[in-house]
Amino acid sequence: MKELIYLLTFVILSSFVFAASADIGIESFIVNPTNPRIGELITVNYVIANSGPDTVRVSFGNEISTPRGGTGGSGCCVLINPGQRIPRSFNFIPSVAGLHGFRVFSYPTDGALDPFYFNNTASINITVSGSGTSSPSFMKIAIVQNIDKSPTESTDWLFLIYIIVALVMLYLIYNNFDSIKQNKHKRRR
Repeated sequence: MKELIYLLTFVILSSFVFAASADIGIESFIVNPTNPRIGELITVNYVIANSGPDTVRVSFGNEISTPRGGTGGSGCCVLINPGQRIPRSFNFIPSVAGLHGFRVFSYPTDGALDPFYFNNTASINITVSGSGTSSPSFMKIAIVQNIDKSPTESTDWLFLIYIIVALVMLYLIYNNFDSIKQNKHKRRR
């Protein structure tokens, strides 16, 4: 039983050692029009960026909160390469005046480590009016530059820790195999 525990621990730790690393983030978030009216089409554009070193699979989506409740949508599993930016958009037609919240998000879905998760979401509140004219200009909201906002230090130290732990586990497994075998033979006698 002991050997099985050691082996499973080693396998779990090894999966972390060889896991991909990513810095997925929302790079821009643009809403048009800036002061919409009831029944007017609102377009939200955003960009998902990978500032990390590895290609990863990303899940993304949006949430809309209105005075009458919320709604949302999501997409799954877009492959994004290091340095790549993927534009996304969605539309919404408000049916009630008041405060409306828009939130977009993106996360790695294939087990990739994303230590800089704080830039994975962006949100804004806008007020929808019952009448009047909307602004024809675009409104830039919550622009997050991954390069400026994410720490740039290397995560190589984390990889080294995982390697050391994996080597210690191998050492323990190797040194305990003989004693485990002896215990099995003693129980059979």
